[in-house]
Amino acid sequence: MLLVDWSFAIADALAALFRPNVEAVVHDLLADRIVHIAGNFSRRRVGDPSLSEMGDLVPFAGDVIGPYAKANWDGRPLKSVSVVLRTDQGMPAYLLCINMDVSAFETARLALDALLQPPVARLRAEALFPSDWREVVNAVVADFLSARSATLAGLDTRAQAELILMLDGRGLLAVRGAANHVADLFGCSRATFYKRLKAARLHERKVA
Repeated sequence: MLLVDWSFAIADALAALFRPNVEAVVHDLLADRIVHIAGNFSRRRVGDPSLSEMGDLVPFAGDVIGPYAKANWDGRPLKSVSVVLRTDQGMPAYLLCINMDVSAFETARLALDALLQPPVARLRAEALFPSDWREVVNAVVADFLSARSATLAGLDTRAQAELILMLDGRGLLAVRGAANHVADLFGCSRATFYKRLKAARLHERKVA
């Protein structure tokens, strides 16, 4: 069995075993493309840019990276592990990323927080994979929602504008493809999103 076929089979098996809480994504590192997604809940698609550069793998001693914390597009917390798959010559060829939705467990943890030890500091995906702007956007959204004990769908117009300006202020909306990604998060078209961004910028200048 070819390495890529093996990686697809493992991804499918993990997603089937832990459905609907696990998503497994196979990245082709050489082509910089996502080539397979099983149990998709991240809204990514086969053929999307991988955004996982070879240089991101250099700091890690082994081929198993994690577990580390990351956020889904809607702010739900995920616990993830990535596995580097190598050719017979030892070259990194694919990256198998396994994402578990732990939001239900997080809700239970919060309910029992008085009885549990304080959570330890965790590795964050945006620190592990700095080339992936999606991880940075998702982390900003997750932190914004966490600070307000809110959900993305529950944000009012003012809060949405505040979040958009936060992303804009960090330069994230200038990244190619980021506007489409954020528009998807808000459930609107790219044109509508740019209208909201323009209005938020104008309001910010007026009150400054």
